[in-house]
Amino acid sequence: MSVTSDRSVTINWSQDVTYQQTFEAVTSTTGPGWNQLVSVTTGLVITIPSNAVAVTIIPPVANTTALTIKGVTGDTGIGIGASDPSSFALSTTQTTLVLAAASTTSGVRVIFS
Repeated sequence: MSVTSDRSVTINWSQDVTYQQTFEAVTSTTGPGWNQLVSVTTGLVITIPSNAVAVTIIPPVANTTALTIKGVTGDTGIGIGASDPSSFALSTTQTTLVLAAASTTSGVRVIFS
């Protein structure tokens, strides 16, 4: 089953400086519709579903554990927000990604668009 997926990033500033802009990603008409809660450990390898063009990672709101996204196991990766959503466009050649946490973190939502 495939789904149509629309993604965008909106930036809103207020107070001393006001600014708003929305950046639209390309609409995917063959998205995988993959939306799951996972428990992230020291190296959770996730296979990227066919036709996925992006991944959005949403940690629990009260999470304080450091999280990292990596391209492969052993990669240093980059730290992502412990309690804020992160969304990344994916290369068409990427087949897996690795999520890592300093300690087991349950209830991390992973959405592939």
